[in-house]
Amino acid sequence: MLPESGTSIIPAGPDSMRRIPPVSALARAIAGLFLVTSPVWALPPGYLLQQVQAGLDYATTIRFAPDGRLFYTELFSGRIMVLPNGTASNPAVWATVPIAVGGERGLLGMTLHPQFPDSPFVYVFHTRPSPVYNRIARLRDQNGVGVDYTVLVDSLYANAIVHFGGRLAFGPDQMLYVTSGDCGFTTAPQDPSNTLGKILRFGPGGRPAPDNPFGANNPVYALGVRNPYGLCFDPATGYGYFTDNGTTCDDEVNRMMVGENYGWGSEDFCGGQPPGTYEAMTSITPTVGLTGCAVYRGTAYPGYDGNLFMGTYSQASVQRVVFHSYPSSSVVDTIETWVTLPTPEAHVIDVTQGPDGRVWFSTFDQIWRVLEPANTPVAVDGAPPRTELTVAPNPSYGRVTFGLPEAGALDALEIVDVGGRRVRTWSAPLGGTLTWDGLNDGGRAAGPGVYWVRALRSGRPICRRLVRIAR
Repeated sequence: MLPESGTSIIPAGPDSMRRIPPVSALARAIAGLFLVTSPVWALPPGYLLQQVQAGLDYATTIRFAPDGRLFYTELFSGRIMVLPNGTASNPAVWATVPIAVGGERGLLGMTLHPQFPDSPFVYVFHTRPSPVYNRIARLRDQNGVGVDYTVLVDSLYANAIVHFGGRLAFGPDQMLYVTSGDCGFTTAPQDPSNTLGKILRFGPGGRPAPDNPFGANNPVYALGVRNPYGLCFDPATGYGYFTDNGTTCDDEVNRMMVGENYGWGSEDFCGGQPPGTYEAMTSITPTVGLTGCAVYRGTAYPGYDGNLFMGTYSQASVQRVVFHSYPSSSVVDTIETWVTLPTPEAHVIDVTQGPDGRVWFSTFDQIWRVLEPANTPVAVDGAPPRTELTVAPNPSYGRVTFGLPEAGALDALEIVDVGGRRVRTWSAPLGGTLTWDGLNDGGRAAGPGVYWVRALRSGRPICRRLVRIAR
């Protein structure tokens, strides 16, 4: 495949290694906060690594809008940039937010409203300059620029230089999830009244979600994390995941669960977790500096559907995480190095899936994508696979009927809530129609809220959302 104008392609293999332009002195100083190792060039056979943008100023987040536009944020400039598509040249400044700089301060995270552009809002996490605090703000997209800067959450602690977190993502419940690092305090992550070392959850308007586990006015959704710099949801199953960085040991990939304690604090230790805390899906020692993540749902890469891709800071790589087969999706089968850039200076900061169905990722000053082997069919929209599974009525308050594809087609079916907890399960063989009486496996009525109906068909999960309302 030929590259678009203004791009360069690097095929797999050591003979094709080239130097990436050197990063700024400030970026090098930040790099010194992490253990840097020399990588080995890696790329799956037949795949191509394409550089599509260069000259960025520490691209912390890259996100595609449904209309194909590519938004990205710059840590040290405070700019939100936009391109009409990922491979276009000459990005435009969409908006600039006021920032303080130094260490990890700046513009750290961004996400788009789940109904964008019908709800034309872009959410950002940044460090305000005076007084110095982290805040969550929202801007409105109007004629291709960001207007109506509105502060939603203010006065988040920022009197530190590391472990801010600052990643944003909307979950399947339409709530805004935010990662918050410990800022170097080892006791704060175990205190549910403190926002440091937590996963936070807000409504789209910035108020704490009313059903959060530690109280209606408390934004804390989960606790006991150190430096969470990756946050993503599986668009097909609704599962949430986040990456968390350890000290010299135990970088973690975690399943995000409501109210859970992930163990980080003054009692944590290498190679394990304090009793009673929620175990990581997998841990990596020595540490690699895990960054942004995305669950891949597409057809461009054969056999990769449902895998999680995440960046590493110190190895300049993208890792591929393979989970156990459904429904045991809290267990990791393998982690492999999928792409390693040819220089350790090219720290991978964020990973996403593009509308072309391919994996895109950012470094300090560049954006790349991975092209599949020749003659591989690609879904043009990169959307999750559709399913014949029907749910009616939806929304509902009483019985719900699931229409199954054909007799014997499904191996299992379950209903889970937005926190990932199983509500009701059925085992194979299943076919025709199945009616849920609204009760959980213990015989108690399931309350109003958002649920996920997940089924396994020929080893592949399929999913539908179900909304239950009060009678």
